Amino acid sequence: MNAIQKPLSIPLLIAMAGPAAADVSAADVWASWQENSAEMGQELSGEVTETRDGLIITDMRTSVTQAGGTSTGHIPEVRLRETGAGTVEIEASTPYTATTEVIGEDGTVTTLPFIVEWDGLDLTASGDPDALRYDYAVSSITMTEGEIVSESGDKPEIDLLLRIGDLTGEYVVSGAEDDQRLESNARFDNLSLTLNASAPPSEDDATFIMNMVMNDVVQTGAGSLAGIAALSQLDPEDTTLPENFDLAGDMTYGFLSYDIRAYGDGTTFQVALTNDGGAVAVDFSPAGLSYDISGRGADLSVQSNDLPVPVEAQMASTRIALTFPIAPEPEPSDFAVVVNYVDLVLNDEIWGLFDPGAVLPRDPATLRIDLAGTAQMFRSLLSGDPETFETPPGELRSLNLNELLVSAVGAELSGTGELTFAAGQIIPMPVGQVDLALSGLNALLDNLTSGGLLPVEQAQLARGMAATIARPGPGPDQIETTIVFGPDGSITANGFPIR
Repeated sequence: MNAIQKPLSIPLLIAMAGPAAADVSAADVWASWQENSAEMGQELSGEVTETRDGLIITDMRTSVTQAGGTSTGHIPEVRLRETGAGTVEIEASTPYTATTEVIGEDGTVTTLPFIVEWDGLDLTASGDPDALRYDYAVSSITMTEGEIVSESGDKPEIDLLLRIGDLTGEYVVSGAEDDQRLESNARFDNLSLTLNASAPPSEDDATFIMNMVMNDVVQTGAGSLAGIAALSQLDPEDTTLPENFDLAGDMTYGFLSYDIRAYGDGTTFQVALTNDGGAVAVDFSPAGLSYDISGRGADLSVQSNDLPVPVEAQMASTRIALTFPIAPEPEPSDFAVVVNYVDLVLNDEIWGLFDPGAVLPRDPATLRIDLAGTAQMFRSLLSGDPETFETPPGELRSLNLNELLVSAVGAELSGTGELTFAAGQIIPMPVGQVDLALSGLNALLDNLTSGGLLPVEQAQLARGMAATIARPGPGPDQIETTIVFGPDGSITANGFPIR
């Protein structure tokens, strides 16, 4: 969708919700497009002709210069027709051509054109000039590649077909000049993508192939136009964000399937994934970044001539969520990490690599980690390459282990804890405690020794250490321990001094 929306930006298909009121004219819509484009650092031009009931914009073009090249868009004709009911109907001819110029390291320019066509477009503007609402519906949108041109004569080969079916949505652009915002809603029934790309012959024989299908997609989004422009034009050498930068969005879908294959330099790689739906949420501002990605019923396979065996995995559910601060604040900022892999099942070939005798239980495995805390940031993570920082950009102030659960090969480890960290420490020294519980240790050690995976002497040593630093739990083959981190740097486990 981004490839369709980005060069055209505001005039077509960005999706959003908001109330409609008052009247709007064709001139209002055209003026709004020009203001929106300027806000996003984009040039918008076209030959405007007044008609009895509106405007016709011929040869409408957009242009934006980004790091490493220029992107342009072109629509032969756009008609803005006033309905007499305070709304404006918008008709746009096809095709829409989006072109990106990429400047290579040798200074030569490669031009990558993409052709977008649609069928059954119904687009209406309403509201008032300070809060324009666009309602749209499209039966189908397709995007294909155009003829690639390279000044060096050495160009990649791209074969692309992207199709979106039954797209509907609303979006509203509101706010004063230099502080305009976009809020959107969009829905589409299905998306399919096929891409076959090969590197220029002079480079290598690399080939990339991708097939993807998504169904029942619902999207929402909000943000400043300056923020959208800053993200799309971010320069790796200057990652400064505008003060009013903020972007937030989420997406849910009912089904996802993709197959990616890559070949080159004697290496083959293939990954395939299907799942029964999922969600993605992102919130990005100068203060911090958070994202949350989850899926249900995933089925994954990976094959490569660099791997000893194929990898096949099934999971009941997955989730990765991160929230972390980016910029310094007067007070410590919150961060959080959540990682969930529930009921992971691996194929026998993987098990055979480390358990050829099948002595370990192969029940579904689960990993749950839920961390939250605070950190005092001293400098922005966007102020340069973090790898070049001479001092840490921030310090830990607190860390809470809300949940730890590792369940695999017949054993289960769980825990919670709360830790604090003093300011000015080169090496963070925690103060607080962590409570852990482990079940199935003795059974696991028995299986490891009977299968020849662990020497008997090492298993006995592990049992002795567990008896020293842990206490019996409420059930059979269960142990518990409390690890205490003292303010003097001491560490004890179940009262036994470790340091």
